[in-house]
Amino acid sequence: MTTKVNADTSGGLKLTSDTSGTLELQSAGNTKLTVNSSGATIPTISGTTSMSAITGLTSINSGQIGGRRNIIINGAQEVDQRNAGASVAAASVYVTDRWKVQGAGNAGDAEQIDSTIAGFKSSLKYTGDANIAFMQMGQQIEFKNYAHLVGEDVTISFYAKANNTNGGSTALTVRTRTVTGEDGSALFAGANTDTSVTISTTAARYTVARTIPADSKGFSVEFVLGAHVNTDGYEITGIQVELGTVTEFEHRSFGEELALCQRYYQQQFTFSAYASNTTTIQASAPCIISMRATPTLSAGGALTVTDGAANYTQSSLTITSVFGTSNGISFNAGNFSGLTQFRPYMSNGATSSVGSLAYSAEL
Repeated sequence: MTTKVNADTSGGLKLTSDTSGTLELQSAGNTKLTVNSSGATIPTISGTTSMSAITGLTSINSGQIGGRRNIIINGAQEVDQRNAGASVAAASVYVTDRWKVQGAGNAGDAEQIDSTIAGFKSSLKYTGDANIAFMQMGQQIEFKNYAHLVGEDVTISFYAKANNTNGGSTALTVRTRTVTGEDGSALFAGANTDTSVTISTTAARYTVARTIPADSKGFSVEFVLGAHVNTDGYEITGIQVELGTVTEFEHRSFGEELALCQRYYQQQFTFSAYASNTTTIQASAPCIISMRATPTLSAGGALTVTDGAANYTQSSLTITSVFGTSNGISFNAGNFSGLTQFRPYMSNGATSSVGSLAYSAEL
């Protein structure tokens, strides 16, 4: 029982008293505020309110409570710097930013798609293309981003939709992995805890409770299919990991989400250089934002530079003497011809696949 103060629509103010230590304020018999030794609980908030603590609140006006509850990056699958929506084989590669996919024998295909799940612009979709023993996709969370949650109960939530009614599509395993070394290899490798979830061909939200181990310093969240066949798979988006019970999905602006992703991977279209001789440049390129660690460097194809009068392109891609920090990279590149020694040059890369640089500091 509770002590109730009810503003009744027929009898005026009604008081029901007991010794429970819990007080309910009601309007027409509907509870609007509950106060006890643990704090105050408001079932529904309209307008604004000011108080020291609210428990049980899952949304504000049917929207998210506020930013920075979700420790997952790119949970809505909107950022895809590497592939721009193109389908890729599930060969232990990143599809959308921060989400890595691996299929047995590198089989199956994954891609960013226009979401068919209401409330989201983009989803990640996986489709099997043969008889495949397993498929797993996941994200490792940087320890700095979840250190405050070790030893705590969290909720993993996501929106998903099976490709078909086959067990190879609907029998999804939500897996977390953990390691004790800071930012050690947890993804697809750490000690695992599994929860089976049966997903439907109709889009729905699913939740899984988990406790992050107190000694965890590397933590991944993964979504796994067992044996499946051609066309089996699923669509997924709106992935969230948060302290306590589930709340509305935390939407962030695209620019903000992109910047969070660029801590781990970014493409650089601009660098400056000078010719150390007629075939080689010495170049430097800043990071767009500071990265998690000194990145590894790759390029989408032969580099092109210009002195403003003419373009010069490598006969084949070669990059050597790479040195850098989390804020920028310097390197040498040969296989040019016709350069003028000591003349300054700048990059002339036009697309993400040719003549551009990619920096990776993924976990």
